Amino acid sequence: MPYKIGQLPSEMATQDEIADYLEVKCLLSADNSFSIVEAAEDNGFVENEDTVEASEIDAYISYADALLQIDERYRIITNNRYPFVGEQNSISLSDDCSEYFKTIYTFLLFATRWKMGAERIIHKKDGTFLFERLCNSVLNNFFGQHSKGMVFGTGEESDEKGFEAKIKRMLDSFAEKGYMFRRPDGDRNHQKDGKVDLVTFIPFNDSRKGHFIAFGQCKTGTTWREKLGQLNPRTFSDLYIQPPLAFPPMCIYMVSEACNDDWERLAKDSQGVLFDRMRIMQFVPDFNSIDENLYNDITIWVNGVKEIASQ
Repeated sequence: MPYKIGQLPSEMATQDEIADYLEVKCLLSADNSFSIVEAAEDNGFVENEDTVEASEIDAYISYADALLQIDERYRIITNNRYPFVGEQNSISLSDDCSEYFKTIYTFLLFATRWKMGAERIIHKKDGTFLFERLCNSVLNNFFGQHSKGMVFGTGEESDEKGFEAKIKRMLDSFAEKGYMFRRPDGDRNHQKDGKVDLVTFIPFNDSRKGHFIAFGQCKTGTTWREKLGQLNPRTFSDLYIQPPLAFPPMCIYMVSEACNDDWERLAKDSQGVLFDRMRIMQFVPDFNSIDENLYNDITIWVNGVKEIASQ
């Protein structure tokens, strides 16, 4: 089983799981630091150096190895927005990282390692919905000042109800003339979002067909790997838009997990552009650019998880 908050990493834990475990323990500690010696004590290995077994030595080394990827590499990937410092034997919160980026990173970490099923709602804030809203801001920042976006999936907060209404709003936002909603033959109107969580686009003022469009899918937790590649923008366009979009949308997959152990395979399986936690952090909008209500909701959710996990 993948590591979750309140548990210990298994003997088969990946370096990413161990790194997340060390980060979580650091955040929940009284002094915002955590050492691999404390990790050894928690996990019950290397208690007696005279009787230590080879498997315990290997486990201890794996925790030390995880520290190697927790500082310089992550700082470079995230544009110095990584909130931890990995030293020789411990991890601690960085004094150089702002409280804003610490909170956003903590949210992504918790959205991966918290129980994001029945317990994803904390203080009336749904962590899954918050992730979709955050990813919408990240994509708009990634594609630049001329881009526009909308949350299309279950996290959207508009008053409209139903899949058809969402598509009509999307097409109106595109400002491209001549597109209409199409209901496939045999469709019973049970569709919620067609596996599309986000829509980002860069419009032209001429309103002619052929805008740049990207469809995004967002996943928290750790069970998303087998679902990579499910989002097919061309199929979505062919099924629900008449005529189909002139320029097939780009596919983007966004996950709260940090993915370093098997990146090449995951990037290929996504059949598009894969944003993991570190790529998301690289393009998180600056504090002055993010929606204030979104950041406040994220802060409430993060503090709520800390409160529960610290009990």
